[in-house]
Amino acid sequence: MTTRLKVILFALAGLSFTCRAHADLLAYWHFNAPTNNLLIAYTNVSEGAGTLTVPASWDRASFDGVTNNALPSGIVSDPGSGMTNTAMVLRKDSDFNGSNLTFRISMANHKNLKMSLAVYKVNNSFTNILASDSVDGSTYGSLSNYNFGVWSTWRVQTFDFSPVSALKNAPQVYIRLTFTGATSNRVSDNCRIDNVQFNATALPPPGTTVLIR
Repeated sequence: MTTRLKVILFALAGLSFTCRAHADLLAYWHFNAPTNNLLIAYTNVSEGAGTLTVPASWDRASFDGVTNNALPSGIVSDPGSGMTNTAMVLRKDSDFNGSNLTFRISMANHKNLKMSLAVYKVNNSFTNILASDSVDGSTYGSLSNYNFGVWSTWRVQTFDFSPVSALKNAPQVYIRLTFTGATSNRVSDNCRIDNVQFNATALPPPGTTVLIR
């Protein structure tokens, strides 16, 4: 082996691989329901891995969904598929002020968590959503309060948990949405949720140089 070749090999051995940081989908809920059973709000995760816990007593059902914030798997385009684009609707809301939805996901090998969802408020339903986070499912830190204002249309809301360093590479992360401000328990005054996404940035392997653009 020549001296020049040895130098080249030595230089290559000292280089670290370069990659671009990118966002990964960790979990996604589209809440679509079978056409023959639209009375049940389906809470199983649709893509990725995670769980959703809803208080058993909370009156909920399926309702017309939207494509806002949807991934391709969440859009039913074939009427013969037996599935329907639906959202989860939370009803009799003034009876459940202070109640919450709890999502559990994993942030292993990830950082900079962001949650996005489509939301719709009808009349005197909830006025606020408080987003909070936990790594043990019992102690929560409040991140952001979302005020619905006065409207009845679908909107996409994003909660950015990137500043919460405790979530970085955490094996279990709990994200809780607490709903308040409802003044009616009529079924027609409700809150609808659809296309919930959790995305995060993949951590580079040890010794890897990350190029961020």
